Amino acid sequence: MSAVYGFAGLSFVSAILLPVAVLILAFVLVRWRRGDELDLAAGVTAYVSFLLATSAVVMVVGGAMFLAGVFGNADAGFTYGIDDPFSEGSDQDDIQLAQGVAWIAMGALIAAAHIVLRQRLAAAGHLDDGVEAACETLVTVLAGVLALFFVASAVGSAFERAAVDESDAAPGSALAYAIPFVLLWVVYGSRVLRRLGLSLSGTAVDDELPE
Repeated sequence: MSAVYGFAGLSFVSAILLPVAVLILAFVLVRWRRGDELDLAAGVTAYVSFLLATSAVVMVVGGAMFLAGVFGNADAGFTYGIDDPFSEGSDQDDIQLAQGVAWIAMGALIAAAHIVLRQRLAAAGHLDDGVEAACETLVTVLAGVLALFFVASAVGSAFERAAVDESDAAPGSALAYAIPFVLLWVVYGSRVLRRLGLSLSGTAVDDELPE
């Protein structure tokens, strides 16, 4: 059963990152057709940016699995739409917890390695800021769309359970994904705003992005 959860998570990550990869490729091709400079630095920056985004999404999905397990142990009905009061703490919850921890750990390792690589590229003056900015903008848009979808789904399920006696809606399942994706949207969105000289508070930001 744990393999099923792992495969489902991998499929979900692939579905999220495929549009980002396609759009990054399209951005690079447009730059090439315009005659803008494209060199090895641009390619390596695209790779690093995409792998950092991948590691972030892996950690987000892992966090969602972990939260689903936590919610399931606290109240299986809230997460899975199960009315049986004795169903809390099931094997499904423990599998979600274990899978979540594993995905978070792997995502963190991938992120750490590529953060070091990014720092070395920046120190050597080989970081292509345009490519990185494009990747971060795309991830921000995608994370925002998914966060909105999961938040709306969680709120809708909560209202359904409150209004319908026999409802098997599971607000916890959507909420478990909404929380990590909102965090991802905030983190990447704040970086995009800082590139524009803005901040979430609406004040100008003079500092450069950390290298």
